[in-house]
Amino acid sequence: MLILSLLAVIVSGCGVQQIMNSIMSACTQSLSLCLSLCCVYCFWLGMFNILTQCGAVEWLSRILNPIVNKLYGNVNKEAQQYICLNLSANLLGVSNASTPSAVKAVNHIYKGETHLTRPTAMLLVINATGMQLIPTTVISLRASAGSINASDIILPTLIVTTISTAVGIIATSICYKKDN
Repeated sequence: MLILSLLAVIVSGCGVQQIMNSIMSACTQSLSLCLSLCCVYCFWLGMFNILTQCGAVEWLSRILNPIVNKLYGNVNKEAQQYICLNLSANLLGVSNASTPSAVKAVNHIYKGETHLTRPTAMLLVINATGMQLIPTTVISLRASAGSINASDIILPTLIVTTISTAVGIIATSICYKKDN
């Protein structure tokens, strides 16, 4: 890849100065994007922390409890709590905050199992489809790119992720029996 890049530079006639300018420009843009995303993540993780302290996440977990019982089947209480916390964080658009709860849920689900079980597969599929009520990362990327109305993405994202989550749940339910 490197050799092909060097050959492309030689053939195109670009000078070393143009290449260095392009590299520096790309580095500056990358750093700027990382910093703006860090700010957005800090804000939303702080909001998630406030929602947790106010009991909103626990309230959402109680609402999700019957759904979790249907989707995941017979899992222990600790795993169920971590799954509800994971789903709550994902729905609120704080997917990075949901990762530790997903890992803890998987640890509580496995308990000596050596193969992929239905609850773990369902957790993986639902996390991979990324259903969010507020897609904070995409909104922040659009805002940092200069979008006039960065939140225009909310409804299309909700529709598409709802469909992909439903398809994933159906496929997982077909592949795994309820009693696993």
